Order: sequence, then structure tokens, then C-alpha cells
Amino acid sequence: MDITKKNAIIGFILIVVIVLSLIIIPILINTGQLLQSQKEYTNDKINQDMPDRVKYLKATGISYENNTIEEVRLMTARAQGSNTIDVKKVKFVISKQNLYKEINASEFRLDNTQDANNFVLRNSNSFVTITIDLDKDIESGFKLNEGESIIIETHTEYGDITIIELNAPDNIEPNSEFDF
Repeated sequence: MDITKKNAIIGFILIVVIVLSLIIIPILINTGQLLQSQKEYTNDKINQDMPDRVKYLKATGISYENNTIEEVRLMTARAQGSNTIDVKKVKFVISKQNLYKEINASEFRLDNTQDANNFVLRNSNSFVTITIDLDKDIESGFKLNEGESIIIETHTEYGDITIIELNAPDNIEPNSEFDF
């Protein structure tokens, strides 16, 4: 094969590679843009699906007498990406073994707020402490004895649910506080 034919073949291959590159590069760019827009749509959809989820920053049990936990304090904030949450519209479902009780804002105490005017969690720095009296606000059967557990579901205004299980220690001292 002479040099001219060899150069012609190499030149032809080079032209084919350039033409294919000109076709493939826009396809790759469009695919990348499509994937980016789908990612943004998915993130927006996730945020819509979780508009008002709460998170618990701290859970504290309080024992006043008889080695039982009579009161639970939940330091509550907005979960990341959540919208504004009006804590007065939150409902709790509390269950312990075969007991079940639904309570609303009139049956628990709200206090120790930070950056939450009227108990509304507006930003990531906002929190509210919710106190649930397991003896008076609900029924005495919900007090926690040593080693028992209780499940608390938080239902927000738009139906999002956050669940926390609190396990009492094996040794509860009267007149004490401890973190779950």
C-alpha cells in the first residue's frame, strides 16, 4: 500500500471521528442537562412530600415518686427541608403495650421556646419543649416503670408522622431526670 492511500485512509478515519464527535457531544450535553433537571424535580418533589416533619433534639424523662417516669419532655424542632410547623396543631399518639391514647395541644404543655413565636417553628433555629404528663394528662397506665418503653407518634397538621420510642432505664430513682 503506498503512502498516498495510507494517508487517505488515515484522513478518512480522522474525518469520521470528527463527524461522530460533532454528533455525540451535543447528545451528551443534552443528556447531562436532562439529568440535572430531573434531579432538581426530584428534590422539589421530596420537599413537597415532607412539608412539615418534626425532629426531636432531646427527650427527657422525669420521675417524681415510686420509681416511675410520670412526665416526658420532648425538645422539638423542624426537620431539615420542612416548612413552618404550628406546634399547637400537632397531635400525639402514645402507645404502651396494649394501651393507646391520642392527645392534642390542649392536653400537653408547651414551653422553653427559642425563636418560635406563638409556638410556631419557622426556621432551623426554632425549637419548642413539649411536656406530656403521663400520669395526669393521659392516664396513669401510661407511666413508665423500670425497663418499660413507650412509643410516641407526632402527627403534624399536614399528616407527616415522626415516631420515637422511649425506653425507661432498668433503675429509676425517685425525684430524678434523665435523657432517653
